[in-house]
Amino acid sequence: MVTTLALIVGLVIVNILQPGAGMNVDAKAIDTKSIQIYTTKAGQQGTVEFFLNIIPATVVGAFAEGEILQVLCLRHLVRICALFAWERGKPLLNLIVFGVVGIIMRVAPLGAFGAMAFPHDLSRGIWQATKASLRGRFKRALL
Repeated sequence: MVTTLALIVGLVIVNILQPGAGMNVDAKAIDTKSIQIYTTKAGQQGTVEFFLNIIPATVVGAFAEGEILQVLCLRHLVRICALFAWERGKPLLNLIVFGVVGIIMRVAPLGAFGAMAFPHDLSRGIWQATKASLRGRFKRALL
């Protein structure tokens, strides 16, 4: 009901104010060189790269590089932790930080499973090296 009301109010305001009515812009005359970096990057990126690019390398890097999807990913992680971690008398920042780390630690086995399943089609030598590397990483993580 609220969404429908918001759409109706938005349509009424647009029909009354008519934003952009006096702008006589020719789409063929617009200079597209300023967005050339983003259009070529989007053309080279496939589905897998798109989903892998959602996960930021660092918290600061997502904001510094201007990647909107990475910032939104961090926002959702923090929001989920803030919803579930609210306890009176405890510092909220600590609960959020440890909550985000907890979510990452719970999801990490899925990433490890994907890393082990990916080389299945590769040659046996690469698979053996990957398996040995992962085994060593798991042993270090468990100790």
